[in-house]
Amino acid sequence: MSDLTYLIGRVASARKAPLPQGKRLTRGWHAFAVTPRAAPTLLYWHESGAVNVSERPRLRLSVALDSREEVLLEAISLASGRVIARFDMRYAHAFQPFEALLSAQAAREVLAEGLGLRLVQGDAPLWLLHDPSSEAEPALMPHLLISSHTDRLQAFRYRLNSLASLQFFGWQEGCVLNGLLDMAEARLLEPDLALRTIATHFAHFFDAEGNLDYEDDFSRPRQDIYGIEGTLPFAVLAQTQPDHPAIEQALRFWQEARTASGIVQDGETLSAEGSYTVAYPMAQIGVLRGDQRLIASALEQLRARRVLFENDALALRLHQNGTRTFVNWARAAAWYLLGLARTLALLPDPPADLREAFARAAQWAVRRQNKQGVWHAFLDATEVAPDNGGSAGIAAALAIGVKAGLLSPALREPAAHAAQTLSEALTPDGFLTGIAQVNKGGEALQRDDYRVISQFGMGLLAQLYAALV
Repeated sequence: MSDLTYLIGRVASARKAPLPQGKRLTRGWHAFAVTPRAAPTLLYWHESGAVNVSERPRLRLSVALDSREEVLLEAISLASGRVIARFDMRYAHAFQPFEALLSAQAAREVLAEGLGLRLVQGDAPLWLLHDPSSEAEPALMPHLLISSHTDRLQAFRYRLNSLASLQFFGWQEGCVLNGLLDMAEARLLEPDLALRTIATHFAHFFDAEGNLDYEDDFSRPRQDIYGIEGTLPFAVLAQTQPDHPAIEQALRFWQEARTASGIVQDGETLSAEGSYTVAYPMAQIGVLRGDQRLIASALEQLRARRVLFENDALALRLHQNGTRTFVNWARAAAWYLLGLARTLALLPDPPADLREAFARAAQWAVRRQNKQGVWHAFLDATEVAPDNGGSAGIAAALAIGVKAGLLSPALREPAAHAAQTLSEALTPDGFLTGIAQVNKGGEALQRDDYRVISQFGMGLLAQLYAALV
C-alpha cells in the first residue's frame, strides 16, 4: 500500500455561496461550492515534485452536502482549455467520492497549471469537501491518486479504519460501524485502532453531553432520530459505550414508533430495513442488558417482516394499501437477511420458526446468485447490472449465518465466491466500486446501470470478510 500517493488540490477561487437553508456541514469539515452558470472554480496543485504519472491517475472529488438532483460536472485543464474529465453525480450523499481516470498527459497538465470545475447540469450549487488546513482525510479531499502495485485488501482495511469511511448517522454509518467492529473482533483490524476509529466516527454525531447532534440524509441538523433507519448505529454504540446516554433515546424512539400491534415502522409502511436497523440493534441492546422483553420485541420485529417474503418474492416495502415496491431488490434482500442473521446469532437458542425463515430466504437468494458470484440489483432481472453493495450484504448474511450455525455449511461457498469477486472491484486505495446509488432516485435509478463508490458498501464487505474468518 506504500505505492499510493495523494496529491491534494487547493481551492484558489470559488464563488461565495451561502449554505442551503436548513442544511449544515458535518462538524470539523470544510466545503466549497461549484455554482451553476458561473465561472469555473479553480484548483491548483503544489509540491507535486517529480511525481511519476506513467500509471493512469484518478481524479477524485467528494461531496459535502446531500444532493437531490442529477449533476454533471466537468473538469477543465487550465493548461490546454480542454475537458479532461466528466463526473456524473446523481443523487449524491455527503462524504461520497467520485472519480475519473485521467491520461498521464492530462494529469501532468493539472499538476503544472491546475484545473477548473464547471457545473454543466444541475440547478443548485454543488458542495464539495476541501482541506484549507492540510489536516483532513486525504482520500476525501480533491486529489489526484497515483498508484502502482498496491495490496488492495490491505488498502481496504486501512481505508475502512479511518475517517474516509465516515457516513451520515443512520443506516449507512451503521453498516460501516458493524464492519469495523466485526473486523476488529476477527483480528482483521488491530482492535485498539478500530475502537479508536469507531469512537472518532461517533464523535461527529454527539455533543459534549452525549446528546444526538448530527446531520441526517438530507444534511439537515437533527437532535432526534429521523426514522427506523437511524437506529442501526446504536448496536455498535451499545457494544463500545454501553453507558452512553443516547441509547435511552433509541429505546424511547422504538416505543414511540410502535404500532398498536407492536411493530416498529415509519408511518404506515412496513419495510425490510427494519429487520436490520431495528430488530438487530434492539436485540443487541437486549442481550447486553439481559432484557428479555427487549429481545422478545426484537424477535417480533423479525416475525412481522416475514410477510415481505411471500410467493417466492421479497419486497422492500409493504404499503398500507397492500402495494409491494422494490420487489426482489438486492438491498432489500440484504437488509432482510442481515437482520435475521445478526439477531439470531446473538441468541443461544434462536426460535425455530425464525431459523426456518432465515434458511428459506437464504436458499432463495443463493439460487439467484449469478455465475460471477454476485447479485443483480434486482435479483431476477439479469439485464440489470449487479449491485456490489447489495451483494456484499447478502453474502455477509450468508457467512454470518453459517458461522453461527444457523445455515448449512454449504452456504459458505457462495459467500466466499462473492467475497472474491467483490475484492476485484476495490480501487487501488481500497474503496468498493460498482454500488447502486443510495435510494433517492426511485426504482428507475435502481434499475439503471449507474454505479458508484459508497462507503456503506465497504462496511458490508467488511462484515463479509470478518464472517469468513
